[in-house]
Amino acid sequence: SARGEDAIVDYMAGLDMSVFVCDYDHNAPSAEHLEATHEKLYRKIRDKNPDLPIIFVTKPDNLYTDDAALRREIVYKTYRKAYAENPRRAAYIDGCSLFSAEYRDCCTVDTCHPNDIGFLCMAEVIGAEIVPEAIENAKENAGRNGIDNAEFILGSAETIAPQLAKRGVSPSVVFLDPPRKGCDAALLHFLAA
Repeated sequence: SARGEDAIVDYMAGLDMSVFVCDYDHNAPSAEHLEATHEKLYRKIRDKNPDLPIIFVTKPDNLYTDDAALRREIVYKTYRKAYAENPRRAAYIDGCSLFSAEYRDCCTVDTCHPNDIGFLCMAEVIGAEIVPEAIENAKENAGRNGIDNAEFILGSAETIAPQLAKRGVSPSVVFLDPPRKGCDAALLHFLAA
């Protein structure tokens, strides 16, 4: 039921994860339930995974609930504790910021769970590709779909990573498809930073 149940949290804490997104706010039946389970869930995950990046996300439909401010504060309070323990391994995303106001009603199937448009709006994208035609296709597809938060760079991941680092870009999520020989120590260091 995704409500922060002990048995599920214990199971998740034992998984081999590269990042944990804590976003069950929507499924918590009340702010009181969220208060009773949220920090406890974090603590179990962190205790078993001390170096795991954890992203705390509030529900995107907080605009529609009476207890919105309280729920956001509960999640943010847990985030502040996580950040105090390890600032490089904790992040917070206010779910209300995930969808632009203009398209908010088009981004979910039920005011919370994102559909394709919602996922596109949520992403800030930088694409790297070694095939020039793939870059052009990506730009065309982005334009056709109204995506204006994407940048596409021609080059390999290992040559682009230092350029991004100089610009102060620190990615939250990285997809390497397929993971290649180009994942040298410098690239892996950039991704881990």
